[in-house]
Amino acid sequence: MFMDITSTTSAGNQPAEKPCPSAGNLSRLLSAAVINQRFRDLLLTQPEEALRVGFQGETFPLSREDHQRVLAIQARDLADFALQLSSQREPCSPPCSSCWYPVEQPAPVLNAE
Repeated sequence: MFMDITSTTSAGNQPAEKPCPSAGNLSRLLSAAVINQRFRDLLLTQPEEALRVGFQGETFPLSREDHQRVLAIQARDLADFALQLSSQREPCSPPCSSCWYPVEQPAPVLNAE
């Protein structure tokens, strides 16, 4: 199942900020994989099947782009899967407050003198 979301402002003619329809579902997908070994193994070896059957009655509707991103991932473990998924994410336009993107920045140094 794919979600195709288009929205307009209350004025009716101007497009509203593009939502991130898959962001929450990608997060739920990763959460399910974290807590359940069987679902994690299915996601890593047969992602199409994992997306189709879902987890404990819950499905993960994704945009067409995110669906293809998930299917394209070749990961050896969940950490690798999540890293590949986050590095493939294209930001919503303009920046979306409900999306999370890793930011490259130096690690803070604690108790440095």
